Amino acid sequence: MNEATYLLDEEKYLKTRVDDQINWLSKKSSASQSSFKRTRLFVIILSASLPFLVGYVGMEQFTLWEGAKKIDVVKFLVGLIGVFIASMEGIQALHKHQDKWVNYIVTSESLKREKMLFLTRAGVYTDIDTPFKAFVARAEDILAGENKQWAEYMLENKQNKNQNEEIDNNRNENLQEDGETDEVV
Repeated sequence: MNEATYLLDEEKYLKTRVDDQINWLSKKSSASQSSFKRTRLFVIILSASLPFLVGYVGMEQFTLWEGAKKIDVVKFLVGLIGVFIASMEGIQALHKHQDKWVNYIVTSESLKREKMLFLTRAGVYTDIDTPFKAFVARAEDILAGENKQWAEYMLENKQNKNQNEEIDNNRNENLQEDGETDEVV
């Protein structure tokens, strides 16, 4: 077999690599955008309800079961809403939907722009001998940048996990040194 049988032609590369990546990145961007906006909307609505509810503290009480102490309904709701807000903000910080949304769309749009420049032989593709090779190199650089961002995100998550495990281990060692036998999990 000669070397040419292993090479992708322009049409196949554009379809199987560039267009597939553009579609994947666009879908992931949309999903991340939806997740981010949904979470933010939930937090905004719950946060806005807190000042309203605080005005009604002490007005209505109920018991969970007969003979139990009465509970202030509004205080209970305010506390519960606070837990939901903190949880949603934590989830948002953990999953970084906004960062992913922006990174995916920037990469997708960069690929689209590069593809258009290549197809029209404009920009850097004007008057060069091997525009397809230059396009492949530039497209792969764009994709490598997105892959690098993903790898950094994964590394950051792993480092955070390791730091949390180290904190737990130190806490457990300190408890054992203080004479307590129960481990904190």
